[in-house]
Amino acid sequence: MAPVHLEMKTATCVLLLIHFIRQTQSIIVEPSPDVNVSYGKPMYFNCTCSTGWKAVVLRVPGEIGFKFAIFNGGSCQVPFEKRTHFSVGCYGDKTKFGILQPVDNTTWQCLCSYHDNSDETMNTRVNRIPELPSVSPQKQTYVVKEGEDASLSCHFTGAPIQNVTWIHNNKALKWSTTNQPYLLNFQNVSRAATGNYTCEVTVNYKGTYTASETFNLVVLYPPTLKSGNDTTEIEGIAMVTLTCEIAEHGNPANYSNPHWQHWIGDILIRNLSSNSLMTTQGFSLILKSVTIYDSGRYVCLISNGVPDYSGNWEQSDDTELTIQGIPQILQTQKEYYAQVGKVFLIKHECVGIPETSSFGIEKNNTLSELLLYNTTETIKFIKVRVYDTTVEMRGRSLETNFGTVKDRFKSSFQLIATNSIGTAKQTLFVEAHDFPSEPFHIHIEKYSSHILVEWEGAILDSDMVYELLIKNYSGDDKIFRYPGSSSKIYKTNLIFSDDIIIQICTTNVLGKNCSSTFKVKRGDKAKYEAALSGEMSKTTWVALVVVGAIGFLNILACAVFLTSRKRKNTRKSSTLSSLKRHNYSLERNNYALHRVDSKDQRKDYSGNTNPTFETYLTPDSMTSQKAGLSQQFSMDGNEYASVDDPAILKMRPKRRHHNGLYDMNRNSNGKAEVPNLPARPNQDENAYLTTESVPHGEEWENDATINSSGSPSLLLEMASETGDENREITQYLTCMTENEKETLKNSDWWTH
Repeated sequence: MAPVHLEMKTATCVLLLIHFIRQTQSIIVEPSPDVNVSYGKPMYFNCTCSTGWKAVVLRVPGEIGFKFAIFNGGSCQVPFEKRTHFSVGCYGDKTKFGILQPVDNTTWQCLCSYHDNSDETMNTRVNRIPELPSVSPQKQTYVVKEGEDASLSCHFTGAPIQNVTWIHNNKALKWSTTNQPYLLNFQNVSRAATGNYTCEVTVNYKGTYTASETFNLVVLYPPTLKSGNDTTEIEGIAMVTLTCEIAEHGNPANYSNPHWQHWIGDILIRNLSSNSLMTTQGFSLILKSVTIYDSGRYVCLISNGVPDYSGNWEQSDDTELTIQGIPQILQTQKEYYAQVGKVFLIKHECVGIPETSSFGIEKNNTLSELLLYNTTETIKFIKVRVYDTTVEMRGRSLETNFGTVKDRFKSSFQLIATNSIGTAKQTLFVEAHDFPSEPFHIHIEKYSSHILVEWEGAILDSDMVYELLIKNYSGDDKIFRYPGSSSKIYKTNLIFSDDIIIQICTTNVLGKNCSSTFKVKRGDKAKYEAALSGEMSKTTWVALVVVGAIGFLNILACAVFLTSRKRKNTRKSSTLSSLKRHNYSLERNNYALHRVDSKDQRKDYSGNTNPTFETYLTPDSMTSQKAGLSQQFSMDGNEYASVDDPAILKMRPKRRHHNGLYDMNRNSNGKAEVPNLPARPNQDENAYLTTESVPHGEEWENDATINSSGSPSLLLEMASETGDENREITQYLTCMTENEKETLKNSDWWTH
């Protein structure tokens, strides 16, 4: 008995000791004894152990084992395989447990274990409560366009949800228990879907709870238009009214920009504003003094800012308007000009509503009875300008062919077009002219303060105008015009203060034909004025004596010059007697070599010319040589230039004598040569020369004549020489072979 009694006392002491320890080391669990948890939400509670705890354990009372344990100083983590059910957080002596899927009325226990092998526990119980329902609309009103898709969105909370229902006009449209958010979808919404829609949410757990929200659906749609009936009127009627009715108003019923469009086929002609007041019934368009060009399709348009099913922002309807009238002759001009020697034809077109049945041309006078022509009439689609827009209308085309015009003429004609409404007539005038001939035999003589310009024009030039173009190096260009008067020679004086470039053009209604360009350089004005002042200071009698002496010497010099010239021409004629055509073309720079004649000098210019104003010696004043020829060519030029020109100064060392003979190729004696000019094929296949001997008197043929009277000279002003500042030296360029040159080398003509 004694040992048993002793053991009982020992056990009692141990229990008392444990109780004492528990009184000094208490555990805290909160919330406790119950934790209210919303339905479907996790449960969390805190477990705080006393100081000196070794481990904290989560378990369910009555179950064997525990869920997991956290050791003081160890890792604060839920075992990997249990992380879908639990969570944990460690904050010193406090540990926060999370039950992610709590079950109602379940008791959870927290156990704290200490180093002295003592334990403490404390429980808390799950009290799951329903989550009251609520609806939180993101917007109350939904605005959509007719034909679009729409979705009403119901965002709600609550648990457990029994159902979510969409209600329209007290009728349940659809319901669900799980969808979040709950959508009410519309496809290709129509205007009939306009109205209020209610989303109702019900929770049935430990009671029934309901929440709802109403949404407004607004459907926008455009108006519907209806135009009047098709209309046919006669051209010239005072007024035509087209109407457009609003058959059904749109939503909203606020309209802007009521207007009309005029179409011909698929081409928009013009936009027209409605010229009448807009009413609730519609609007209209008034057209005044209509023509056949007012015919077409008229479309009325209006908008309330809402597109239709096809995406058109403006709603429309159309009506057809037909205006009947006599044909319209599409004549762009009343005067036509033909060129003598050219084929001439003119074309005219006409359209009409109804279509044109015939289209022709007749002469108005009897002055041109011998004027013949042919006509060709064709039915086709004609391009017409209708209110600044090009469209195609069915009509007729008339071609009048005069053939090759043989002479000048003037005549008037009448175009006649007919349809079922009536006949249209229009008068036109036709004239034939020669194309302008290039001015020729141009002579420029320079004085101290002005220059004299002289030229010749073709006879019968009364229908032409001569234009003298002056290009200044400073200031604007100038054009002087001189009407043709069938005079042989035209002269004019020009005052200039700086270097200028001159070009002369012949113009008429057919076009323009221009000469080459000429550069005129102004001399030393100060030197001239000083010399002039010195001369004027002499006494009158001395001046008269000097003038008389100079006049006598000039007459004597002219007599000697003419006598010498006659002898030279005689020798030159015998030298040139051997020239004949051959197979090598004698070429100029840009122009063929042929007789200088008014007909041959015609050039085909169209419109305005754009001359090269950097030409000093123009192409007509020099010659070029085809590769491979060994002959020496030179000829009379038809231009003038000062020898102080850079282009001329470069050529002075190349010149052998003052008679103007140039070597076109270097020979075996090493003589200097003139720089070759660009070669260009002759335009006339007959313009060739040869050195073969022919009988005397047959040296020159009509189409290859070269003589001093028919070909102008190259006039060079020797500015470096003293004497009369207007002194002129005429250089003649000759054509001869090397053999002839050797034969005449020692003759007077050659050396001079």
